[in-house]
Amino acid sequence: MASKNKGGLLALVLVAGVAVAGSYFVFTQYANEEVIIDQGWDEGVSTLGGIIAFTEGAVEYKTSEGAWIRAAEGTDLAEGDSVEVLGEGKAIINLDDGSVLRLSSDSGITLTTMDPNHMVVANNGGKVYSRVIKSDRVFEIVAGGVTYESLGTAYMTCNKDGEKGVEVYESKVKVKELGTETTVDEGKYYYVEHNGEIAVRSVTDFAATILEDDFVQWNKSEDQEHFKYELGVFAADEDSVAETMDEPITVESTVTGIQLSYLRNGNVSWTTTGESVEGYKLVWSKEQNPTYPLRSGDQYKYYSDPATRNGAVHAFDGGGTYYIRVCEYLGGECGLYSNQVSATFFGDDDEKEIVTETKPEKETNSGVSSISASASGASVNWSTVGYSTNGYKIVWSKNASPTYPTRSGDKYIYLSSPTASSTSLSAFDGAGTYYVRVCEYLGGKCGVYSNQIQVEL
Repeated sequence: MASKNKGGLLALVLVAGVAVAGSYFVFTQYANEEVIIDQGWDEGVSTLGGIIAFTEGAVEYKTSEGAWIRAAEGTDLAEGDSVEVLGEGKAIINLDDGSVLRLSSDSGITLTTMDPNHMVVANNGGKVYSRVIKSDRVFEIVAGGVTYESLGTAYMTCNKDGEKGVEVYESKVKVKELGTETTVDEGKYYYVEHNGEIAVRSVTDFAATILEDDFVQWNKSEDQEHFKYELGVFAADEDSVAETMDEPITVESTVTGIQLSYLRNGNVSWTTTGESVEGYKLVWSKEQNPTYPLRSGDQYKYYSDPATRNGAVHAFDGGGTYYIRVCEYLGGECGLYSNQVSATFFGDDDEKEIVTETKPEKETNSGVSSISASASGASVNWSTVGYSTNGYKIVWSKNASPTYPTRSGDKYIYLSSPTASSTSLSAFDGAGTYYVRVCEYLGGKCGVYSNQIQVEL
């Protein structure tokens, strides 16, 4: 997720690009389609973003220039966007660097600065739990004019009437206010305001009271489920040994293959043999064979959900060719990598009308007799009787019986691998019921379609 350039045009070219009369055309390796695309990325500028991964109760969000609207799981967030829990409820925000923000009742945040080297989140009110992935960048929560900088993995800031401060669950937090800095150790609470008394500014133990806080206990259970180990204070609560992000966890791999496919507009998808329980890292660079941990000039996004099969890249170092891979994440490092694909970005300062021209595609004969589709949440799975040489088109719409070529209101994902059997979908026309079909791709058109399924997105 990157900052938008209102006056810029970026076109993605997977194999080759041709400029004609100020227009940019895209040639994909899967179909000879010429497409002028307004990608909207700033050349040489990169910011991270996030996604609303969970909501409970009334949760709203707004962009930096928009109005408050009801939030849905899967909503993308960019720098300047805000999220608020109204009344009783909770929200989870997954950030692109792998960190997680969890909001309590009557709480809100703004993604103030999402520079990969310096991330700043405003706690606008309430309780915000920050589970921070360690890296060389600076990560700060600002609440009520006080800055809380992470020196470890997890802490909670409180910005409520009569109660302001920070609880540190792992390692340390640096508190910066009034021209001074105070380092708060694990298991300590730093008060700015306590029980209505202003300017308390004292450090005290809180570990004995964490069992009394439902929000803290919820965060403990979320950490245990999604991060597979416990932090210092939580572990000490049960007389167990704490592990930290300085000591990466070792995850046993079950992945034996990853196949990456380029879609368009910076989007990629992948299929796997086996499951990566810690999710995936999408890495890209102007240098071939990008890796995680990163080399100089590489960039990544982390997808913690093992069911994720789609991602997106952008030009973070100006125009040119970027090389892309996805890998299974093993906690601190990557295991198996996918094949490498490439995309080339070009820019232009003038806005252009978006048009599409399509060349005839080579058709192939059908090798499929039937396709059976099913859904689990946003994930679509299918099995095939026969062999689809050119892979599959997954088409979905709020209108029944979506097709390829698409009608108005339809959308599709193309997976070129004949062995592809699953993908994840997102809502492109607002939340609601989407109709989904999978078809064998014959080059320019679909052959056999699957049964139609319904997915709530």
